Amino acid sequence: MKHEELILKYFNKTATEVEEREVALLLDTDTDFKAIFDEHKNMQMAYKINETEDLKAYLNTLDSESPSLIKRTLSHKIIVLATACCLIIGAFYFLNNSSSNLYTDYFDVYPNVLQPVVRGEVNTNNNAFNLYENKLYDEAEQQFKTLLNSKTDYNIEFYYAMSLLNQDKIEAATTVLNGLKSKTHDFKAEVFWYSALIQIKLEDFEKAKTELKALEALKSDFKSQETKILLEKL
Repeated sequence: MKHEELILKYFNKTATEVEEREVALLLDTDTDFKAIFDEHKNMQMAYKINETEDLKAYLNTLDSESPSLIKRTLSHKIIVLATACCLIIGAFYFLNNSSSNLYTDYFDVYPNVLQPVVRGEVNTNNNAFNLYENKLYDEAEQQFKTLLNSKTDYNIEFYYAMSLLNQDKIEAATTVLNGLKSKTHDFKAEVFWYSALIQIKLEDFEKAKTELKALEALKSDFKSQETKILLEKL
């Protein structure tokens, strides 16, 4: 068996007892084998080191008597490893940050266009919409829920969904919006728009594109330019 294969089996804990004894014997009798073994041992330790300063400190503590070639090779491998980790973390951050920015850039609180609150006008819906207009979304949610318990009104249900979404209650808002997709009301385009934004926030870009394409199919003027731009970005 080649030395490299034997060493890899040893560190992967797949070596047999006979192979482990062979490793022990070679460490005592074969300097070349010991050099390769030490290199792998150092690499195993290096993989557990996460911070850049720790990597530097570790390199400085390497046995000064180790063969210079091994030290240079190890240093190179650790640098490559650290660079790769940075790139992966950076890419992950960029993707997360990009999706977050995309949601933030395109999300806005939907205004109360259904039933603007008029002072002095008596209406059973006024309290809920007044709370909504004053950004008291938690209380508005409860008021809309009370209204919906007494009657079916899909327009009000849309604002109930918006109250949830404005509190970042994503799962609950998604459930309500999904239910509204098959219903008749005045906010069909808005339902698909906010559903798309939710999927962007959740980083499910394929679902986001599906929602945006459904919005396009409605031939609505609502967010028509933004929809095209978002589809290009996704």
